[in-house]
Amino acid sequence: QFRFSKKYYDIALIELEREVELNDAICTACLWLADTTPEEAMSAIGFVSPGFSPNFDPILRNVTLKEISGKECGEILPLSGRTLPDGLVKEQFCAGSDDQDTCEGDSGSPLQVERAEINGDMIPLIVGLVSFGTPCIEGSVGVYTRVSSYKDWIEEVTGQSFDYLVLELHSANRENGPKLK
Repeated sequence: QFRFSKKYYDIALIELEREVELNDAICTACLWLADTTPEEAMSAIGFVSPGFSPNFDPILRNVTLKEISGKECGEILPLSGRTLPDGLVKEQFCAGSDDQDTCEGDSGSPLQVERAEINGDMIPLIVGLVSFGTPCIEGSVGVYTRVSSYKDWIEEVTGQSFDYLVLELHSANRENGPKLK
């Protein structure tokens, strides 16, 4: 359903040619399954612009963002027109911060929140994916694809369940979780 001329359905799955070796830096992703975003701040990973510096820094960074209401987002970012004829839809949400944001080139990067597993380990849950936003200036906001809206599609394509109970059974040893292929 994705079209380059519109800013909807901005999500993709990639099939890899071989299994990925999991290690301390690479692990399987868990998905935030609630229809709403978490109350607390979320972390965006990408080549962000801390403090809105004009100098692009090619180092992967982490910024803290909170959801912004659709109304407030619409005051900063035009949420209508040719590319968004239906405005912001339920499969999207806005997030931002006063002094940091994701920037150009970060599209597809995760917006996540951490939760404790049954064994106490903290794991990231992907809430959204960077879709588009304003330029990296003070007061900028980003629009994110709400991953939970695509849970059924992801399960259908991957043939794997992302139900929390199924994932908890694999949580004691993350290497036994869903395989990346």
